[in-house]
Amino acid sequence: MESIDDQLVSRQFMEDPYPVYRRLQEEAPVYWSDAWDCWLLTRFAHVDAVIRSSASFQNRVYATWMERIPEQNRRELSSFVDYWTTSGFSQADPPEHTRIRRVVSKALTPDALAAIRRRVEALADSLLDEVTESGRTDLPPDFAVPLPAIAVSELVGLPSTERVQFREWTNQYLEFLGPGGLDVDVMRRSQAGLMSLRGWLGDLLEDRRANPTGDVLSSLVAADEAGDVMSTDELLSTCVDLVTGGDDTTTNMLGNGMMALLDHPDQLDLLRDDPSLMKNAVEELVRYECPFQMVFRLTTTDVEIDGTVIPEGQVVRLILGAANRDPEQFEDPDSIDIRRSHIRHLGFGFGTHYCVGQVLARSELQVSFERLIERLPNVRLAGEPVRLPSVGPRGFDSLPLAFDPTPRLL
Repeated sequence: MESIDDQLVSRQFMEDPYPVYRRLQEEAPVYWSDAWDCWLLTRFAHVDAVIRSSASFQNRVYATWMERIPEQNRRELSSFVDYWTTSGFSQADPPEHTRIRRVVSKALTPDALAAIRRRVEALADSLLDEVTESGRTDLPPDFAVPLPAIAVSELVGLPSTERVQFREWTNQYLEFLGPGGLDVDVMRRSQAGLMSLRGWLGDLLEDRRANPTGDVLSSLVAADEAGDVMSTDELLSTCVDLVTGGDDTTTNMLGNGMMALLDHPDQLDLLRDDPSLMKNAVEELVRYECPFQMVFRLTTTDVEIDGTVIPEGQVVRLILGAANRDPEQFEDPDSIDIRRSHIRHLGFGFGTHYCVGQVLARSELQVSFERLIERLPNVRLAGEPVRLPSVGPRGFDSLPLAFDPTPRLL
């Protein structure tokens, strides 16, 4: 039988990681991977316990990864290394993380989120109007990419004229999170995208200081000036994390969710017949096929898990996608049940580092699936789907669909 490490670096794993996850759960729930140069945890109970244990497991993992970059590459990747060793929002731990989260949460007011939900409803219908008469669409480029990109851009305050460029930089930046191990070529591309994104956002923040508006960027600047002090790097990296987290999470989940419903036509019919199930359905879809499959932690002391000691200073990958399909936690975990009760999944994280944009993502997903199911009758696959070439972010580059043509609404 092929080794687990060989499976982890295969193209088949990127296409369908779940058989490997199950093998890990059964054979080695606490597993050291030479291929990925870290520990892997796949059981729900283990992942949940680590997420809750901020004393023994810190979020500041990437600084350790940066130390492993070959010496001959450190100079050319200096900007990249500096960013990933800075206490930005996603890399920080309490008390820094608590302070930054407080600032971000104040900016994401209930009024702002309610307004963006109304905007998402209008955006969904506008985007679907472009395809409903033809009876065909490719979900990512036609709908799943532009909808959250526009919604998050407007909420945060990014110029509409630069959304395409913003998306390109974002994809470059996120590429670093996809491979299983360190890849210098990937880091070079990720550094280029990240530095472009940070420079662009830095200019926008300076503009908001001089000309404040009602957007999130203005709120972050105002909070900084009012005493909730954030360093320049914290402010910039927090904006990067907020924008990319709110955008790609929804994009990937829209593709994952639609594919999952097409694979479970009885559940699609049930949801079409009873839209009141939508809120629960979104939670079940995130459990079944979460948009980001893993998060990282760093041990601050020797830790024993299930009889295996993980030494201090080790990188641990928490495989959220595996935990959400753990048969010890969920009955029939490899099937969708949109009526499943008590869906306590880890798809948006949990504890100190839960996804701050999850309220926005849930709203976008509920509205989007409502409109897709209502306006694409008899929806079905119209070609071969193309998965993202990644083990971290999980979604689709292409998901061709056919459906019965319907008139435009607007």
